[in-house]
Amino acid sequence: AHVNGGNGLFILENAFRGTSSLTNVLSGKTVQNGVYQGQTLSGGGFLSPDLNYEGDKIVFCWMSGSNSYTWNQSTTYHIFKCDLDGSNLRELTSGSKNDIHPAWLPDGNIIFISERRGGDGRCHQRPCPTFTLHTMDANGDNIRCISYHETNEWWPAVDHNGMIVYTRWDYVDRGATHTHSAWITKPDGHNARQLVLNYTNSGSPEYGLGNVPMMQMQVRPIPGSNKYMATAAPHHWECFGEVIVIDAEIEDDDWNSTITRFTTNNGYPESNGGGHRYGTPYPLSEEYALVAYSPTQNGRWDLYAIDNATNTTLLYNDSSLSCQSPIPVKSRTKPITCHV
Repeated sequence: AHVNGGNGLFILENAFRGTSSLTNVLSGKTVQNGVYQGQTLSGGGFLSPDLNYEGDKIVFCWMSGSNSYTWNQSTTYHIFKCDLDGSNLRELTSGSKNDIHPAWLPDGNIIFISERRGGDGRCHQRPCPTFTLHTMDANGDNIRCISYHETNEWWPAVDHNGMIVYTRWDYVDRGATHTHSAWITKPDGHNARQLVLNYTNSGSPEYGLGNVPMMQMQVRPIPGSNKYMATAAPHHWECFGEVIVIDAEIEDDDWNSTITRFTTNNGYPESNGGGHRYGTPYPLSEEYALVAYSPTQNGRWDLYAIDNATNTTLLYNDSSLSCQSPIPVKSRTKPITCHV
C-alpha cells in the first residue's frame, strides 16, 4: 500500500514481476461517519499510511484542502482507517488540530502525532503549533497525550520489543539545529529516552554538526534484526535525504559509531552536502528496503526497491505525481514483549 501524491491510497499488485497493476482502494468508497460522512476522499493530501499486524486494515491521515498557516477542519490532517479493500472507511479524528503519522499498536489501538498538547515552537516567525505523541482507541475514542515534550516529535513505529521508536527535536542543553535523533519510549509514554547520538563531537562552523545526520527520521525496526532503518534528513527542508541504519547495541561515541550509510557515501543533507534522494524507507532486511526515490532530485519521487550495494529497481512511477510510503501488504508478527 502506498500514497500517490494528493490523489489516493493505492495497492500495487505483482510489483516485482513486471506485470504490476495499480488499484486505488478508496475509489468510490464513502466515509461512514464524522464530518465527511457520505463523501469520498478524493483530492486533498494523503500522508503516512500504516498496515495493521494482521495485514487487513490501513490507518492513514488526510487533509481536504491546503494549509496556509490558518488551521481549521479543511486545512489540517485528520486520521482515518479502512479495511484493506477500502471498505469500512471511518474518520477517527476531526477539528482544527493536525493529527498525523498514525501507527498500529500490537493491541489494536493507534499511536499518532498531534498538536493537541498545545503550545508553539520556539524558532518560527509565525505561530507554529507543537506536535507530540498521542494514543487513541481503534475507534478514535480516549485520545490521550503521552508526551508533553516542549518541541516537535514525528513518525512513531513499534519495534520488536513493543517499544515506540520515534524522532524528537530536543532543545534541552543543546542548539536548535542539533540532530533530531531517534528516541524510544513505552507505549504509555513512560521512560522516554534517546536511542543514540544524544550529543555530538562534530564541528561544522555553520551548524555545529559536521558529518552526522541532521535528523534521523521515519525510523523503523528492521525485520530479523535489532537494528533500525531511517532517513537522514535535513533540518530546513522536506523529509528526504539518505537512508541510514542505526545500531543501538554499539557503544555510542557521540559521532558515527552507531550509524552506517545504507545508500551513498556522499554526505548527509544540509550538514555535509548530501542529497535529498530518498524518503519513507521500509526495511525488508538489513540488505533490502522499499523506498521513495528521486534519482534526479527533481521534486518528484517514485517507488523503488533498493539494496545496500546501491542497486535500485524501479517498481512504479507517475509522470505527474510523487509516490511515498511503500508498505508490503502482508501480516507481521507481533512483538514478543509488549511493554504496556
